[in-house]
Amino acid sequence: MKALAQILIAVACTSAVAWEKGDETKCPQRGTYQNGYGFRVAIPMGLRGCPNSPVGMTDHGVAIPLDSLGNRSIDVFGAYNAALFGSIREATDSSLDYLRNNTKYEHITVIRRIRTRLGGLEAERTIIGYRMRDSGVEMTSDSTEALRCVGKCQYGPSHTYAVTLTSPAATYPTDRKLLESLLQSWKKQPTNDGP
Repeated sequence: MKALAQILIAVACTSAVAWEKGDETKCPQRGTYQNGYGFRVAIPMGLRGCPNSPVGMTDHGVAIPLDSLGNRSIDVFGAYNAALFGSIREATDSSLDYLRNNTKYEHITVIRRIRTRLGGLEAERTIIGYRMRDSGVEMTSDSTEALRCVGKCQYGPSHTYAVTLTSPAATYPTDRKLLESLLQSWKKQPTNDGP
């Protein structure tokens, strides 16, 4: 099931291409970002958004780098693969399993898991601590995930959303303030695609 979810994310292509070739390196997006998966979010003042989908694929979301080294970022994502998850807990468990199964990370610890809301949708926020195996840097992942039904949805939710901060533990308290403002700005929008 998890392999199927990863394949669906990888091949979720439509004719809508939001990013131009070359945008991957120059991070063109400022202000409000929105896409056809049904959400919009305000990029914090002074920061830029980069494509988090390859050029030529559907625009699934935006990555907001918080430093020039690529160690700190906020990723805002949407897709229509939610039917693979029976609940928000299954969606967050899948993200946690990804960290646990990735050999780049070690000492993975769930710090906190709480029910919350994302733009009015039921959501779960998971804060995870881990260490980078190669450098020994202690990291924090703070992710809020939600599911949404668009259309008939006879088999369950159609869309999945995630807003994830990745930050070294030392800068997490500062970076969390940016994450909180971004989470407050996240809003549902009409979708232009369907499951």
